[in-house]
Amino acid sequence: MTDSDMQELFRTRAQAVRDQDIGLFLSTQISELEFASSDGYLALRDLQLDILYVHEESDIERVVLVKETYTRPEKGDRSSIVLYFLTRTTRGWRIYRVR
Repeated sequence: MTDSDMQELFRTRAQAVRDQDIGLFLSTQISELEFASSDGYLALRDLQLDILYVHEESDIERVVLVKETYTRPEKGDRSSIVLYFLTRTTRGWRIYRVR
């Protein structure tokens, strides 16, 4: 996975939240994810994702430490540090777990 591939994956995810586009959001992951539902993310007004660290688990797996800064309607900005687990698929890199 190149840095640009990873940046593009997370840019797409953030853009999907801003545009409220469930199809685009789901295109960044394998399927709906436990603890990271599309409904929850699309309830946000904005999302910024900053990659802090990438661990190369294997040729087909990466673990990415990401700072999420998000805006909930009427609650202001908040942030959290999240682990994204990615796998290489025939469609490119996709998220399969978020913790």
